Amino acid sequence: MSLDARTWVRVQIPLLALTVVWPVAQPLLRLPGELPAAVVWPGRIIGFGLVIGAAFLFRAASRVLGEDLVASPKPRAEGTLRQSGIYAHLRHPIYVAIVGAICGWSLLWSSGGGLVLTLTGMVFFVFKTQAEESHLLERYPSYAKYAAKVPRFLPRLGRHR
Repeated sequence: MSLDARTWVRVQIPLLALTVVWPVAQPLLRLPGELPAAVVWPGRIIGFGLVIGAAFLFRAASRVLGEDLVASPKPRAEGTLRQSGIYAHLRHPIYVAIVGAICGWSLLWSSGGGLVLTLTGMVFFVFKTQAEESHLLERYPSYAKYAAKVPRFLPRLGRHR
């Protein structure tokens, strides 16, 4: 998907706002899509864990990035490629944290509609990742080697290469 950097951000902001507002508004406005009663409490427990885990992951990633943290898929002109900390285990921890947080938020509010928006967010971030990686390959010659070694979204368990 070939969009300019600003367009990615313009799509991301309302998408994320909707994923926050929908689960809260759904019961208040009596919108359809509430999860079945049998999964409400387990969903809330899992959702709480996802939100907390996402917050820690986001913090770990943002500490490594520092001032290079931007919403745009295009890296800062004066930025550097980060391969340490959480970035030694996965290439896009910020996106994983965001998707984890919106999924957890939807589960906390027992919102099926929110989970649909979570899936939409997942698809969005897969495409945004592809756009970002094309910029990273262009900017940093060592990115191809890093990408071959470190997984995109989920860390490898067990032995590392």
